This record gives sequence, structure tokens and C-alpha cells, in this order.
Amino acid sequence: MVLQLRLKPIEAYRSQHIVIEQAHLPQRIRYCLKCIAVMLLMGRVMADELMSFDRAWLADDEGLKRYDTLC
Repeated sequence: MVLQLRLKPIEAYRSQHIVIEQAHLPQRIRYCLKCIAVMLLMGRVMADELMSFDRAWLADDEGLKRYDTLC
């Protein structure tokens, strides 16, 4: 028995799905930019918190809890 494989031209795979994806592209770009902005802000906040952490606080249990919360 010979197995025949029928390949479709590439145009057959270009469906409405791709058109819908392209139509939502500006919305997705805005969403990604917002996510990046939030991550950058969170990184800055975490960096500020770590820089302001006093090593002397590690001698105290409360300081250890705070350090664990930061990390």
C-alpha cells in the first residue's frame, strides 16, 4: 500500500484566524507595554527596598522576617 501525502499550498493555511490576530495586534502591544512598565516599576521598588535594608536588622528576628519577605 502506498501512502499518499497531499500537501496544501501555503495560502490554504492563511485563515481568518491570522486576520483576527492582526486586528488585535495594537491591543496586544498595549497590553505587553503595560506589563513591561509594571515589571520595571516593581523592579525599582524592590531595588529601593533592598538598598534601604540595614544589615544590622539581621540580628533581630523581625529583621530576618523582613529580609525573607523581600527575597
